[in-house]
Amino acid sequence: MIRKNSSDMQVSRVYHILSWEKAFKSLSIGKDSTLVEIAPGAGTHIANAFDVVTGGKGKYVTFNLNKKLTSDFKNQTKELNLNTHIIEDNARNLPKYIEKETVDMVTGNHAINDILETIIAHNKGIDTIENDYFEIAPRLIREYEKVYLNGTLKNLVFEDFIEIIRAIYFVLKSGGCLVLNYYVYPVEIDWGGSLPVRSAFVNLARQWISEADLGLETFSLEGFDPKWWGFFRKCHNDEAVSQ
Repeated sequence: MIRKNSSDMQVSRVYHILSWEKAFKSLSIGKDSTLVEIAPGAGTHIANAFDVVTGGKGKYVTFNLNKKLTSDFKNQTKELNLNTHIIEDNARNLPKYIEKETVDMVTGNHAINDILETIIAHNKGIDTIENDYFEIAPRLIREYEKVYLNGTLKNLVFEDFIEIIRAIYFVLKSGGCLVLNYYVYPVEIDWGGSLPVRSAFVNLARQWISEADLGLETFSLEGFDPKWWGFFRKCHNDEAVSQ
């Protein structure tokens, strides 16, 4: 769990950028690669790592919803050399913007929670686009905790989550990868989350993706803890995957 002081946060930032660099190199991401990041918020770990690994020559596309976080993200990435496209839309609409089987990798850094909590928020009429994220985040975390513990989470979010995974599958090249990473900030616990629940996102995503049987095969990568990292490879064509 990442501590609160600025020194620890900076160490965490460097650690995660280096971790993503290692993942990209291990999975043969090169200078001509196209990468999509879903729900980065204001986080730039992946963009910075991809910039380094591709020498600024890669194509980077991100899907973000919250307007304030997107503005912050733009400001923090404007000095990067990447060919960057920031799309303010839901990731389920990936096929509206990106052609079929043209993406080498889709990534999510501390994003699974945002995806699932946004689905719950939409069902409860909470605006996650216009509102300041940090003002509504405590409520989002408490609402997630409640439905997780009372056993209704899957019924509420599964279909919408899998719709996003289908969209990811559609744009991935054959052999392309989906990579998901998560870690717990102490503030998530301060705002009403519990460590066991906040630590379960990657395993939950792995279980649901496997259950949906869309053609994404899970695999492991040496040096990456499967509790916090999920790796999935597109293993066959998508004739059976409806859009």
